[in-house]
Amino acid sequence: MTGPRRTRPFAVMHVTDRGRSVIDHLAEWLTEERPGTVVSRAALRRLVMAGQVRLNGRGLRAPGAPLLPGDRLEWWCDPATAARPQGGPPPSITILFEDPHLVVVDKPSGLAMHATADPRRPTLVGVLAQQLGCAPHELGVHQRLDVGTSGVVVFGRSPEANRGLSQQFTHRLVEKSYLAVADARRRPDCRAGQSWCETRPLRKRGTGRAARVEVDVAQGEPAETHFRIRARQDDHVLVEARPVTGRTHQIRAHLAAVNLPIVGDIAYGWRGAPGRLRLHAARLALQHPVTHQPLVFEAPVPVECVLGTGGRTGDRQRPLRVPTGGQKSRSDRERTR
Repeated sequence: MTGPRRTRPFAVMHVTDRGRSVIDHLAEWLTEERPGTVVSRAALRRLVMAGQVRLNGRGLRAPGAPLLPGDRLEWWCDPATAARPQGGPPPSITILFEDPHLVVVDKPSGLAMHATADPRRPTLVGVLAQQLGCAPHELGVHQRLDVGTSGVVVFGRSPEANRGLSQQFTHRLVEKSYLAVADARRRPDCRAGQSWCETRPLRKRGTGRAARVEVDVAQGEPAETHFRIRARQDDHVLVEARPVTGRTHQIRAHLAAVNLPIVGDIAYGWRGAPGRLRLHAARLALQHPVTHQPLVFEAPVPVECVLGTGGRTGDRQRPLRVPTGGQKSRSDRERTR
């Protein structure tokens, strides 16, 4: 999962001036070395916190640390992971299901749900609205997947649909199933077939980028997640998670609390090469808010979220399943034209 260990850094920088921080120096160097790209300072922070940048040969986890003339900074991962091309077309969103009341999509990893502080950054709501030819406010949002999480997201497109979806999510009538690849180096006891229910309360601490969710039995909010180990390969396990409640970072925090951090989740204890968060919203089951027909939506599992098979296993999800007589997905309609 983590690949072979490097014996040499990707790049070395020598500091000649005083007072600038590590992240400022890295951002300037990357802009000069990769013209035509936009530097992601958030990605730079993640790289430093993950130990992928060394100062004078030693590990460094302080992006704001001041530098002195003569200091030596080393990249121990590809610097391209902190840069993205400037401009370019927005990503295309795969539509799993569409009718006058609902649209269900397969959200890609790395795409934020809503607008962020960077107005140039595409969002799922904005890109989908452009793709559908509607205004962003016409898409009713009832889920909030993290930026790194991929998978099924449903939007309401009519007042009746939004009312019905809101009631189902509020009363916990929507069944959600996620797949996660977790680091099990500290859990040699984990085996395929094991299952448990995590009910410890969660509490958010901190604000902004420093905010984290952790178990707090005394003051936390109720949280319930059902887990099952579907497979194990070496130091990694494929975990199915079925959250009952919908707390922020619930699956990530509950897995971290039992020493099973999700691969790529630096904020919750993953220590390794940076990469995408290996968390995928694989399945969503609900009742159509207008026709009251039961619906089940499934998003194909990315290769990164399948253990050691290039994505060709029985754990791979079918693109979509709806009952006979339901509305077809856009791709189904195109194939029958």
